[in-house]
Amino acid sequence: MPSYYLSYEPIPQSAYAKGDIAVAFWEIVSQRHNAKKFNGKKINNEKITELFDIIRMAPSADNLQPWKIKVISDRNTLDKLTPATPPFNQEKMRTCSHLLVFCADQDLEMRWSRVESAARQAGLPGREITHMAGVANMILNRSPEERLNRSQRDVFLAAGNAINGASSLGFDSSIIGSFNPKEFTRILKLPRTLEPTLIIAIGYAADTPPQKLRFSKEDVFF
Repeated sequence: MPSYYLSYEPIPQSAYAKGDIAVAFWEIVSQRHNAKKFNGKKINNEKITELFDIIRMAPSADNLQPWKIKVISDRNTLDKLTPATPPFNQEKMRTCSHLLVFCADQDLEMRWSRVESAARQAGLPGREITHMAGVANMILNRSPEERLNRSQRDVFLAAGNAINGASSLGFDSSIIGSFNPKEFTRILKLPRTLEPTLIIAIGYAADTPPQKLRFSKEDVFF
């Protein structure tokens, strides 16, 4: 993997011409695996901050960015949350460096208000803001169930940035979709507007990556 991918040094323009960026990204997505356990080593704050920036860049419907991510690194809280996951996920909880609890934010009115304000401050043309408002209103006028579903789908886009971003920074991740959202809400004292949707444990893997099995291009694209 090119050194600049880990150090975040300026990428030389020649790299784009040579396709080095595409090669590096291919290595990230092809070598990433869902860690079964971690070695307990803490990820330093600098890398965690870089990961946060990568996650923030995720796309979302009408740029509403309907997610909040609770970051947990203290052992006491992780120990409280561990029983709220099935036994086959608990080793990850016990050994990870940090746990990211991806929550779908149901307060979409607040989200749109902030996006609209930022768009106006950034000087976006009025016609673009009007178009954004039209799409946002379509989302805001849906039923509570449809709004939550829309937000949760966007959460998975942010999660994609998280797992690939972790690999690009030199550490590992594990997606945990099986857990008790109500228990997480209770233990973490989350507001009612946030729905825990997905959790991602990050750290340094202590297992051997299995062979990656994927359907062929012919089975996927038609």
